[in-house]
Amino acid sequence: MNNIIDKIRGELKDNADKEIAKSARRFFKEGIKTYGMKTSVADKIAKRYWLGVKELSKDEIFSLCEELTVSGYQEEFYGSSRSVKTGCPARLSATPSKKCLRKCVNLQ
Repeated sequence: MNNIIDKIRGELKDNADKEIAKSARRFFKEGIKTYGMKTSVADKIAKRYWLGVKELSKDEIFSLCEELTVSGYQEEFYGSSRSVKTGCPARLSATPSKKCLRKCVNLQ
């Protein structure tokens, strides 16, 4: 499980752009943690990893999304919420709450 998280974080770091991170920090006045990348790059990473995790058990999917969500990094949150939205046949909210995840996984 941690291997998947490590791979995702490694790929996010590999695609990080300091200029985009600087720009994002200026845009969000409340302060954010970001690797710094365009949404389309984070989206491609999320889609690629969703293909590998969608076959995991519900608890494993919950754990992965929860770990990514609480990290504080904008791209990790986006990736977990995008994975839920992409993989959910009902196209539920992009917020990866446990309630949303349970609902989504139960529909599959």
